[in-house]
Order: sequence, then C-alpha cells, then structure tokens
Amino acid sequence: VKDFASGTWAGIIAPAGVPKEIVDRIALEAKKALADPELKKKLEQQGIVAMGTTPDEFKAFVGEEIARWKQVITAADIKVE
Repeated sequence: VKDFASGTWAGIIAPAGVPKEIVDRIALEAKKALADPELKKKLEQQGIVAMGTTPDEFKAFVGEEIARWKQVITAADIKVE
C-alpha cells in the first residue's frame, strides 16, 4: 500500500449494548482524567499524546482503522494460518 503510515493507539471499549448514559459517564470521567496536568505530564514523558475524543469520534476512528488494515491485509494477501 503506497504512502502507508502506522502507529499505536489505545482506547476504552465497552461491550455492545452498554447503555448510553454509562458510556457517556465513562467518557466524561476519562476526559476529566486526561485533563489532569500531572497525568498529562506523565503521558507526555512517555511520548503519549492523549486525544480524549468523544465516543462517536472514537467509534469513527476505529472504523477507519479497520478499513485501513483491511486494505493492507488484502494488498499483502495475508492469510490466517
């Protein structure tokens, strides 16, 4: 795949069917934690850039990642052994 770049990421993922109010509460608490200057500094010292996206933004990002890696796997003809 031409001009392909890769990196690592992490996020909080819940099982399907978790009520929206719980997802929203987890997102809110995560956003609060990521806004903490001490935590932010520790993450930056490790080369981590905390994004703190919304659940919908993260869902879209994961969808993009799935599509990207599907393209790589198809182009490289990678098979499960």
